[in-house]
Amino acid sequence: MELRTLEYFLAIAREGSLTRAATTLHVTQPTLSRQLASLEKELGQQLYVRTHSGIQLTQAGEVLRGYAASIVELSEKAEDAVSLTEREISGPVYLGLGETAAVSVLARAMARVRAEHPGVTFRIRSGNAVDLMDGLVSGAFDFLLECDVRPHHDLNELDLPDADYWGVVVRDDDPLAARSSIRIADLAGRDLIVSGQEERTVRDNGAAGDSYSLVSQIARAGRVVATFTLAYNTRYLVREGLGIALVYDSLIEVGGDTGLTFIPIEDAPGEGGGASSGDSSAARRRVYAHHGLLWRKVLLTKQAQVFLDAVRAECEAARSPLH
Repeated sequence: MELRTLEYFLAIAREGSLTRAATTLHVTQPTLSRQLASLEKELGQQLYVRTHSGIQLTQAGEVLRGYAASIVELSEKAEDAVSLTEREISGPVYLGLGETAAVSVLARAMARVRAEHPGVTFRIRSGNAVDLMDGLVSGAFDFLLECDVRPHHDLNELDLPDADYWGVVVRDDDPLAARSSIRIADLAGRDLIVSGQEERTVRDNGAAGDSYSLVSQIARAGRVVATFTLAYNTRYLVREGLGIALVYDSLIEVGGDTGLTFIPIEDAPGEGGGASSGDSSAARRRVYAHHGLLWRKVLLTKQAQVFLDAVRAECEAARSPLH
């Protein structure tokens, strides 16, 4: 497979039209059609079909799109790294980011890097760890921000100082909306909207080493009716009555005229919501998710190393008693 042909394929997948893709690529439509036909012949698979609304990828096409995106990104990254001179620090840093307010630490580091090295830029793809980990392992990303970070013996890890706490977003007219907090047991029998990332490791604040899968417990308590990759669209699902959403505290706008309310989940360490919602035990705590920055055990590009140094500095500043 030629790199140019993969770029052509990604263009039609992105544009959903041969005509628009040809215009974007500055090639003729017959040229584009021939290149894609050659790719299909090489792979022995039909990659797309024409419909009344445009181009639709086949199952084989969807599989190829993920690999093609990684290959093209890795090629661009290699070209950028090789073209740098010995003295200059410039070029892109590639990041895969989970959806969390902890991105603020990385954003401050980006601003710090840009102030000293204006030639450094950042290329970001957002998603969950399941979707992004392949990109990190293949080298398409320099770094991955993993939410609910877990041990990775084959990767380097930097714990980030910011943590999110878990809760649910409900409509204002939901009986739970008047509560200041809830237990997992309060979600029994409810229709739930949860992250599609199956294994989320959540640590209870103040309980060192005590971790459990919150999604698994909640899935057993209620009924999962929908899953999501990023949380933005879930506000509409909740608003229209599909279910209640399990999310971090900072991901969905609530209050005001949104019609939505966020309620934190509080539980005792190691319990799966077995206590009643009226339990006033002092052992009840909000359930926190801690995050980390991951990168491969390889030599980083100059710009990636500068960024990592800036992240470490921002983490130290955030953890300082004077911060």
